[in-house]
Amino acid sequence: MSKSQSQHRNGNATGASNVVSANQVDLSKLPRALARAIQEGWLIAPVAAHSKHASLTRSCLLEPSNLAPQIAYWGLNYPNANYCVVTGRESRLAILEVSHESQDVLCDLCDDTWEAWFETLKFSDGLSTFFMFRYEGQRVRFLPARVKGIKIHCGTRVFLPPSWFVVGPGLNYTDITAKVLDYPAFLLDASETPSESGKVIPFPESPCRLIA
Repeated sequence: MSKSQSQHRNGNATGASNVVSANQVDLSKLPRALARAIQEGWLIAPVAAHSKHASLTRSCLLEPSNLAPQIAYWGLNYPNANYCVVTGRESRLAILEVSHESQDVLCDLCDDTWEAWFETLKFSDGLSTFFMFRYEGQRVRFLPARVKGIKIHCGTRVFLPPSWFVVGPGLNYTDITAKVLDYPAFLLDASETPSESGKVIPFPESPCRLIA
């Protein structure tokens, strides 16, 4: 690989440092979703694919980064790219994906306990909601095949706002100012689940509704 190819692969093509330097990251010029990713320190990467079924390993344009100048450069120079985030220890992030058709399954999974986790930062594509949690390396609960429409992403790559797709709606945050809450107890492996459960509150009418 030539020097110029190597620079491009790392997102540092000739002249990039003249566009954005370490002391010149103006978040106001970026999409709010990218600015939030920078603030959280997540490892993200631009993605060429605009299909939800694409491989996020093969379709990444560049290696994931959590460096503000790097991400700002991507945001300004790859305006049509999608983005993915690396979940797990590297980003201290786990994502719970819930199909809107599986709300009853979610109700059973969390034992109707909502107040400690439901208001976390989340995004949606209109068909599923993705709940984002602060992850500190705990053992993740195994979900059997009978738990349909629900996935825990921890150690994999997931599409992240601002991403759009050729078919279907794009990804949007429900409330981009919401906090990223701690990983909830009901998603822990049984060996790490606390003995005391949280307060039980009524099931929300539409827990996964995307707010316009």
